[in-house]
Amino acid sequence: MARSEGTVKLLGKTPEGKERWLVRLYVKTDGNGKRIYTSKVEIGERKAKQTLRQMLSERDAGTIQVNQKETLNMYLDRWMTTHKANVRQRTYDNDNDMLRLYIRPLLGEYKLSKLRPLDIQEAYNTLIERVSAATIRRAHAVLHNALEDAVKWEMIVKNPSDYASVPKSKTPKQERQALNADQAKRFIEVCHMDKLGAFYVLLLTTGLRPSEALGLTWSDIDWENRKATVKRTMHINRKGGGYRIEEATKTKLSSRTVVIPEPTMELLRIWRKDQATRALSAGDQYERNELVFTSEVGTPLRPDNINKRHFKQIVEDAHLPSTFTVYGLRHSYATLALMAGVPIKVVSENLGHASIELTLKTYAYVFSEQKEEAAKKLENFLFA
Repeated sequence: MARSEGTVKLLGKTPEGKERWLVRLYVKTDGNGKRIYTSKVEIGERKAKQTLRQMLSERDAGTIQVNQKETLNMYLDRWMTTHKANVRQRTYDNDNDMLRLYIRPLLGEYKLSKLRPLDIQEAYNTLIERVSAATIRRAHAVLHNALEDAVKWEMIVKNPSDYASVPKSKTPKQERQALNADQAKRFIEVCHMDKLGAFYVLLLTTGLRPSEALGLTWSDIDWENRKATVKRTMHINRKGGGYRIEEATKTKLSSRTVVIPEPTMELLRIWRKDQATRALSAGDQYERNELVFTSEVGTPLRPDNINKRHFKQIVEDAHLPSTFTVYGLRHSYATLALMAGVPIKVVSENLGHASIELTLKTYAYVFSEQKEEAAKKLENFLFA
């Protein structure tokens, strides 16, 4: 049999006297000029020839899989190295956690080439007993991306995760938490009595993400025109301590300039004077990094610490729902701005959204309320 058509060779016999046949087929030449083969051992010449015909058919169709030994864990190790070079550290850490906690323990030892949709489905069925559907969807997204690259790299023919059903949430999606006008006013009043009030009022009145506000430096503040330019984000490292500043923000539109209301600017002026006093008092112990929001010794603020020590108390003193979160300030800004009649394009740009469509989708409930108000205004105009 010609080498291009593969070979079937007798290897010997099993202890039971059955013939063992080696099926070997040339598949392709890789980028380094190395000839790639695939092989399999079958019992009986007839079975071996059937296997060879199947291999030839798959090779001609471009669906044959070569590397039969690499496990999913081995592949994910390599994939994460490439992935790290293409995403921000925070995204990498989150994706790594999803794989480490939920995918690798259940599927890691499976051969990559043998991983079936059923295997993935059974893993999800196991996970749903102990984690939320949302967590499984996030883990699935990471696995799907990894396997999609395996398809592009011609390591597998199809992405098996395409055929696995991801569990839906058992509870209806909750409306985003946002303060109404009265609640926002109470929140601001209480913030005036808290040392970090300026930070939280800035989030409420500009729509900045917490990481964006923590990444601001004093040179980003235009005092004359009451503006702040968002250029970077600040994040606390999960491992090894310390922090990192990321110049590349979430989207291209995330790098933007926002206008700050005068009352918020006044709070920033007071904060800056207090910060200067602390720096003078601490002397050489003070970390001079030009960040707007820092601790008593100039180090970046840890979101988890300040939220426990300050935000929760502000929420309680302002008589707001205990479930209200810091990120709710961003949603509150958007909701209140839209209800106040600020154009959707302006709100979208201030939020740093990638498109107006995202803003419309995120805050659809606000427009429902506006429709009701518009109908009442028309009713009063026509029928009063």
